[in-house]
Amino acid sequence: MQSRNRFRYVPLLAAGVLVFLGIVFLGDLTGLLWHSYTFGWWVPLHPSILSQTGDWLVWGGSFLLSVLPFALALIRRRIWPDPVVVLTSLVLPLLSLLVVSWSQYIGATLLVASGFLAAYTLASRSESILSMPRGTALRLIATEVFALLAVAAAGGIVSILVYQGGALVSLRLGYDLNDALLRMLALDMEAFYLTRPLLSAIFIILAASGFVGLFREPLQSITRPMFRSLIRGKHPAASSTSPSFAPQSGTSIMVRRRLPYVILLASVLLGIAVTTYPYTVAKVDRILGSDAWWYLQQLGLMRTLADIPPRLQADRGFFLLLLFMIRSVTGLDAQSLVEWIPALLSALLAVSSFIFVREGTGRLWLAAFAALLSTVSAQTSLGMGAFIITNWFALSVANFMFALVVRSIRCRSKLSAVEALVVSLVLLGSYAFLWVVTIAELAVVLLASVLAFRNVEARDWKREVVSLGGVLVGSILLPIAFVFLVVIPLLGFRPQGLEVGAWLMMGWNYLAQGATPQVLGSALGAVEETFSFAGNRADLPFLTLLSIVGLLAQRSQDRSFGKIVSAMVLVPAAITIITPSLYHTWRGLYIIPLYVTGALGAESVIQRMNGKQSSWMSPSRLTFTAAFVAYIFLSQVGYSLRALELLIMTSW
Repeated sequence: MQSRNRFRYVPLLAAGVLVFLGIVFLGDLTGLLWHSYTFGWWVPLHPSILSQTGDWLVWGGSFLLSVLPFALALIRRRIWPDPVVVLTSLVLPLLSLLVVSWSQYIGATLLVASGFLAAYTLASRSESILSMPRGTALRLIATEVFALLAVAAAGGIVSILVYQGGALVSLRLGYDLNDALLRMLALDMEAFYLTRPLLSAIFIILAASGFVGLFREPLQSITRPMFRSLIRGKHPAASSTSPSFAPQSGTSIMVRRRLPYVILLASVLLGIAVTTYPYTVAKVDRILGSDAWWYLQQLGLMRTLADIPPRLQADRGFFLLLLFMIRSVTGLDAQSLVEWIPALLSALLAVSSFIFVREGTGRLWLAAFAALLSTVSAQTSLGMGAFIITNWFALSVANFMFALVVRSIRCRSKLSAVEALVVSLVLLGSYAFLWVVTIAELAVVLLASVLAFRNVEARDWKREVVSLGGVLVGSILLPIAFVFLVVIPLLGFRPQGLEVGAWLMMGWNYLAQGATPQVLGSALGAVEETFSFAGNRADLPFLTLLSIVGLLAQRSQDRSFGKIVSAMVLVPAAITIITPSLYHTWRGLYIIPLYVTGALGAESVIQRMNGKQSSWMSPSRLTFTAAFVAYIFLSQVGYSLRALELLIMTSW
């Protein structure tokens, strides 16, 4: 508003409305359906803002305002007729209107496509048309779109909090959609699930991105001679970038240092609020989760220390011991402990995510955002729905272990390597399946590091390989020594949960049986069935797309961290693809850390949209960052609340 030429912003704002309404129309044009496997619902998602006619009238006005600068420039002869401008502003819209008389569906689709193209054409030619940098124009349009989507997501959250399960029932029955909150809920769900039909293919691309991120240096050594200029453009030097979340002004130093920890604290509180929502807000009078009965049964059987050794003979023994110790210290009964343990696990996952990302990147704002996403992630929703609290706890243990591995490489710390071995032993005693997965992840990271010997300085390469190899070998040998030197003399038996050879052999047999042409040929169908079977608790299309961006746009200075994160995606994705059973497919999906990769992808998008400048350098950069992050976070909160309400409805 302080600009002397304020009216040049009007076409850009109109272009933002054009893109936003185009997203709204896509739900109806694509026949998008929201499927609830548990209840057998197929709910069409075709929301409207004003009304169907009113939205199209607003779209038409926005389109005219978006193409108006081109018409004025042609009249004033400031530019020569551009074939692309003529195509997007005149030919395609007129063709779409002609097609509408023959097929309303095809004509409307072409109109929406022409709107997207007109908005992009305006932004890409803003320097000559509006005397505005192209980056600023793109940020303005994107900021408006994500701000409107964030408002819709916030309205969806309010609708769930106000109407609870009744909001989803209203969408299912299709009545009372004149309510503004229900309309915002429908719009949020439409934007959230817009790419859901492609999620299985997106998942395969995610796995391929993990492979590229893991073996980046060997692949670059092959492709660089052919695509040298392209590679340089895609991977700028570290000195040309600046953290997108980090403020640079001197007056913001205290904020830069302390606000991420405030966000971490808020993440812990949010995790507690989300996991206790069914009991504090929805007033559910029973423990939710399909496996909750088993933990109640085990806690009922563990009354004294003499009851503990038999539990240690099986898998999950250490976690049961931990539950017994918590109950003994707090004095809680089994019912109360099982009710509150998800809150503790959600807080633990947030803290472990923060530490892992901070150790790997050193960027506190990124670590805080990853912690925030972890509390509203699939790990929380699936952990609550199936009550797989041992798996949930093991994810945090794995994060701590990998944080120590990264620290041992970065700081050349033998103490951190030893601590990583101890944490690995805890992981084996808690959840042997995830321990086998982490061993596989360490092995592929070590392989990738060995293959990168030509692309890394000899000293750094040796330090990385020695650290990874030491942790890998130690993680296998330490449990064996611990069993023979400590466990057997004290307990008199060898616990099944610490049988390293048996678990590794089981993992190898699983790989040999699953990697067959028949299983691989049915991988897409199995993945899609798993997404449906998870009951709307594992399908996160937008976060998966961001994860692909995050894996492909890793920084060179985060090499060890990037390889580990890529392995944390690639190995579980491979388990998901080669598995012959639905149960193991589901377990593979659960351990993929989309909350970390999604945060990395969001940071990469913000950096590119901000022109590699800090978000605090200008109001437009800061506003875009706020709108983009707000939409990601609010949409994830809405997703978590919907998953909880569906879980509560199953208990009715």
